[in-house]
Amino acid sequence: MYAKRKDFGGTTASTLPQQSAQSVDSETSVRRRTGLKLAVALVSIVVVSAAVGWFIIRDLIDFCGCGEHVFIDFSSMQEAGGNWSMSVTSAPSGFALANVTMTIYDSGGTVKMPMSSIQLSRLTAANWSVYGVVYQKKGTEDQVVPGAIVLVNESRYPAGYFYEISDTSGILANGIFG
Repeated sequence: MYAKRKDFGGTTASTLPQQSAQSVDSETSVRRRTGLKLAVALVSIVVVSAAVGWFIIRDLIDFCGCGEHVFIDFSSMQEAGGNWSMSVTSAPSGFALANVTMTIYDSGGTVKMPMSSIQLSRLTAANWSVYGVVYQKKGTEDQVVPGAIVLVNESRYPAGYFYEISDTSGILANGIFG
């Protein structure tokens, strides 16, 4: 009627310590929490890696099917009579002023213009008091062309602020005032 005792290296089954149900549940709970923390950490690493990768390669991908991504080049920024002055040194053809926008941010990344982005065609001398920026066309061109000048009010947009000029395909130019 009695079951045989098995020998476990000099210790019989009757002398082995018994784990309580509470300690088994506690150990299982610790394992689950550790596993959950590990899973969350791995997912976080994957998400951050994917985001960093995206920002690194996004300009290399041709989303619009328009071929090589093109940029507008400005001469070095100069201070001219209380304004920042930038002259367009090169620009591919086809960038209509109505389709190209400018946005100015403070050093913390907050948009500082009255609207989030302003069409270059609206940045005229008549709107200087509203935007503090003027796009001076070269001749009668309604496109971004070399020789055009962008004047930015230095007291309104001081050193350390930055700008982006873009169209629907992405950022065409950017820089920091100062």
